[in-house]
Amino acid sequence: MSLFAGGINWPEDLQLVLVGKDEGARSGKIREASGKYVVDVERGLSFQQGWRGIDNSRVATTVIGGQPAIMRGYSGGAAFHLSEVRIGSDALTQEYVAIRAEFELLPSLSTIRHEDGAARSASAEIVLPPLESARTMALLLDARGVAEIRSPNPAPMEEYGSHLAALQDLIVFAADQPAERVSLTGVLADGTEVAVHGWTRYPAFESRGRQPVEYLLRFGAAYFATVVEAWWKMRVDFRPVPQILAAVRYEPGFVESDVIALAAALERFTKQKFPPPMSPPRLDAQEFAVIEDTLQALLPTLSGAQRAFVNGIRNDARRTRYEEYVGALIESLQPEHLAHTKINLANWTAALHSARNDIAHEGAPNPANPVLFVDAQESRALRDATRVILTLATLAHLGVPDPVLSRASERLGVRYGVRHVDSAIYAP
Repeated sequence: MSLFAGGINWPEDLQLVLVGKDEGARSGKIREASGKYVVDVERGLSFQQGWRGIDNSRVATTVIGGQPAIMRGYSGGAAFHLSEVRIGSDALTQEYVAIRAEFELLPSLSTIRHEDGAARSASAEIVLPPLESARTMALLLDARGVAEIRSPNPAPMEEYGSHLAALQDLIVFAADQPAERVSLTGVLADGTEVAVHGWTRYPAFESRGRQPVEYLLRFGAAYFATVVEAWWKMRVDFRPVPQILAAVRYEPGFVESDVIALAAALERFTKQKFPPPMSPPRLDAQEFAVIEDTLQALLPTLSGAQRAFVNGIRNDARRTRYEEYVGALIESLQPEHLAHTKINLANWTAALHSARNDIAHEGAPNPANPVLFVDAQESRALRDATRVILTLATLAHLGVPDPVLSRASERLGVRYGVRHVDSAIYAP
């Protein structure tokens, strides 16, 4: 039998002692084979005797590196595929009073610049609002960039997981590059520390980070507490806007899928931020009444398909069009910040509207815009410009000071304006 644990960072020369159903001990050294960590186990060991977890996984208690541990995973054939390992306690149910986590990029993000204003006290707790099934908790960020989340009462790792995911996405958003958690330690009520492996979404990106000036915001500033509160609430009230903004940096997909996701996120943000009616109707009530009376008079003489078409016209007259949502979002941003981005707003607006409709209504490529989704450079420029505009709107919603927003728009303009210098979307 072989034990597979891809994606879990094991210490070198780790000794395992695995206890089978016959109470006999089996031991072996972990080795790497074909990109997986493998330990060969003697016959007679059965993980089927492990406790069945709430997600129908198998959980086995064992000893790893001389410490009690539990391993959760799925058995299939002659293999046990690990999804999670906790070293330090073999209690099948574990609740923690606190967890400590280290993330890529977090140390360099935990800085401050002159445009940030006052610095945040490293000893001051930041309130984490309730999120999904997780209760209100508190966040501490020390000078080294280590995040500690404390709960008023012992809580399972699943609750901490919701807060960890929100913090990780905020790191990715602020850095404008992907980052993963590299360590996780849970603290039990008696002070026992449990090293938790496997609660990650991606392998480490080995991100090198940027200079503090390149970040969209910095976690060492006093305004960071306000940002955290707003970001946590956005994950519920504006869902899936913050999730999409982070996702396209974690793992970019096809350009078309990124564009349609960002276009939907932009519409969702604007509807939530500026709920209808946010702009004057296309026709006032008296103007539309003349047309509607005529249309209604036709209805009795029309077929079902014709009536549906006429009713579509009536509904469309009352509906806010997509370009109006885009216009409302642009109007909410300061002209100087938009100018810093180097985006040609007229070309971007036309391209986004056409691309969104082409994909949504299965009409791509639009004969009026034959370059879209044929020229890969224009497609990438559209994706990046849309993300930049939505990023600025999100920063404004998070309540960062105006100098921070101005600096962020300037750095985004430099970063992507150079990349798409030949694109019409970034044309002067």
